[in-house]
Amino acid sequence: MAESKGSVWKWVGVGCLSVVVLVLVAGIAGGIWIYRGVRQMAREINDPEVRTTKALEILGTDSLPEGLGVATAFAAPLGLFEVVVLSDQQPGPDGRCEGFDDQGLVYIEFIRTGRDNKDLQQLRDFFEGRSDDADALRNAGIDLRVEEMIGRDHFVIPGGEVFHAGQRGKIRFGRETIDGLLGLEMIECANDDRIRFAVWMNRDPDSRTPVESLDLAGTSADAAAVQAFLAPFSFCAEGEAHSEE
Repeated sequence: MAESKGSVWKWVGVGCLSVVVLVLVAGIAGGIWIYRGVRQMAREINDPEVRTTKALEILGTDSLPEGLGVATAFAAPLGLFEVVVLSDQQPGPDGRCEGFDDQGLVYIEFIRTGRDNKDLQQLRDFFEGRSDDADALRNAGIDLRVEEMIGRDHFVIPGGEVFHAGQRGKIRFGRETIDGLLGLEMIECANDDRIRFAVWMNRDPDSRTPVESLDLAGTSADAAAVQAFLAPFSFCAEGEAHSEE
């Protein structure tokens, strides 16, 4: 499972067009049902209206945060994983995404298996402050380098809870490395078998200035701002829909 999770996270950043579809087609056995699923996935990736509709469905919301549009959104056949990327940049004429200007959000969820339990415990140790080992994040497929921890928090959402870790660091997004303030969120919903991560990114206003001298209010490193930013999303309501399928 670790390999598939890493692969999913890499696919998030390779662009908004057919690369993802080609990888899936090459790796998934044929069949009419799967063919239709891959074709629908291609529509979600390539068609702006379908893409936006899919993003709203996955995030469980009626509207997107101000200033952000849907860079990509798709669901893999068989419900294996779902991905949404929001960016303050829009895809270019070729449909590709070049990252972010000042902020963006990457959201990914996938099915949990028994083999994930050890990794989940390591992640909880990280988010709850018992460990600063970023390897737990890399084992979950998140290409992240923590340079400075800013703070951790935990808050309840309808149907679940969010574990927040604010940090200054770098995250790899496709071919681009985002250097800035990162709000990494592990979302746990009751009564389902899916793992959810969200990373809200802001550019670092001044990487040479110590964190304690920065005004972090309203940024992805501010737990109160993260809670407000995520409030319109119904992650766990969407998860209940998966459980009923």
